[in-house]
Amino acid sequence: MDWRLSLVLLFVCAQIGFAAPEDALTSESDHFAEVRKHAESTPSEYSWIKVVYPGPVAGTTVPIRDWGHVLMSSAFVYRIEPTPERLQKIKEMLQASLDCYHAYYAASKAVNWYGRSRLGWLAAFDWVWGDLTPAERETMGRSMLDHVYEVFHKPNIIRRNASTWESGYYGASNLALFAGIVFLNEGIDDAKALEFLKRGYDTYQKLLDYRSRACGDDGGGASATVTYAFADYPWAEWSYLLAWEAATGEKLAPEWPHIGLQCNYMLWNWLPGNLEFGYGDVHHYNNRFPSGNLYAHMSHIMHLYADARPDLASLAAYVREKAGGKFHASLYGINPFLLTNLGKAPPPMDMQELPAARYFEAMGQVFMRSGSEPDATYALFACGGISGNHRHYDATHFTVYKQGFLALDTGTRRGNTDNLQNYYAQTVAHNCVLIKMPDEQPVNYWNGKVWRPVQEHRVAGDRLRDRARIQLRGRRRNAGVPAREVLPDGPPTRVRPAGSLRCLRPRGVDEARVRENVAPAPRQ
Repeated sequence: MDWRLSLVLLFVCAQIGFAAPEDALTSESDHFAEVRKHAESTPSEYSWIKVVYPGPVAGTTVPIRDWGHVLMSSAFVYRIEPTPERLQKIKEMLQASLDCYHAYYAASKAVNWYGRSRLGWLAAFDWVWGDLTPAERETMGRSMLDHVYEVFHKPNIIRRNASTWESGYYGASNLALFAGIVFLNEGIDDAKALEFLKRGYDTYQKLLDYRSRACGDDGGGASATVTYAFADYPWAEWSYLLAWEAATGEKLAPEWPHIGLQCNYMLWNWLPGNLEFGYGDVHHYNNRFPSGNLYAHMSHIMHLYADARPDLASLAAYVREKAGGKFHASLYGINPFLLTNLGKAPPPMDMQELPAARYFEAMGQVFMRSGSEPDATYALFACGGISGNHRHYDATHFTVYKQGFLALDTGTRRGNTDNLQNYYAQTVAHNCVLIKMPDEQPVNYWNGKVWRPVQEHRVAGDRLRDRARIQLRGRRRNAGVPAREVLPDGPPTRVRPAGSLRCLRPRGVDEARVRENVAPAPRQ
């Protein structure tokens, strides 16, 4: 490996450099205009956790907050259209962001659920490095290294994202490798930079190996919940592959074909009407297929595999065409200018009708379909799998769709209320075989406390089972049976539209009757 420190720019290959003005002002001029507009914007303050900021630095007009995403756009625009005014504002945004990060950790609170805005800070700092004074590099560089050190070593941070190589790896811990690349051997704090570089590299080897095993030879991802697997999870891989190639010249993607195979998994999850099966930690309000980031994700696959695996690049082109969309200036807005192999990618694959079924062994799912038409029947059966990320206690669960959901995954996580861990994630909320075990303890889930058996009250399993019988409407939808809420051994109390997927308890339930171990209500 040739570590070309003198040529390294975070994410930007030495042979390309910032030769992007030609693209920025021609083929990608519309996107560059959006990036420039984003560079002039002011980010909203986070509302999830409030802290008290220190007073602003004298002489600055930039308020203290996290400017990371805006900084990435600003520094890119500056490299193409440099002006002293823009450089000065970038310096002030860099310092204001550092003050923000340290204020949060001084209050023992996480800056954000994600680390990507701080990755934007690192990129911007690196891209204007040559226009900073030695004192500015030293002061701001050491401040950022201290913050990254706190990410790993300061305990008891409120709402710390513990995302690891087994999940999305999009929390602040993802900063390690990139901080190491930016600061290694720069004389600011080489010991910390080397620690971060080694930590990040080791984590990424585990992440790639884990995701490769989770995909197998069929395709998949680090989670069977598509709103994670097809939305935030892929960004960790794109950042690593682009940054590593820029720093070392090594093209790693061909060694990890699972990244391209995820396209196949996407197609099997896709239902007519741009819907998906609603598996795992999906809100279940509409089961819309998460296509918002697919254009960018598929473009990365096309770029990375255009030469080594044109079959994967062609499949990604098909998915990108099916999903539609565009790059977003506010999230890694520079990436379109880094994906220089897009022009070499083959055209979209001429897809024939998918087979009748496919078993994704590593994901623990079987997908079945009677055809590809809107009125075809589509089914999902869950059975094992490697990853437990955002996955419910749903072994043997099945979902059936035919012009609407005939059998579905019930409950919701909207608002992350107690419904999430007590019903929505539990077996009773799914189409599974249930075995009555009066002394069985309910299983914990990530959102909070799960009801436990109490001598004087009904056990949690009975409570959840009662709620499941109330939701007969979900299992009868589109099957010609009215949607109702049913009391145990009693008449319907009210009729609710079948389109609602919300979990509600019936009103006026006699608690003494509900505590009894009643037999399941018969299907009509």
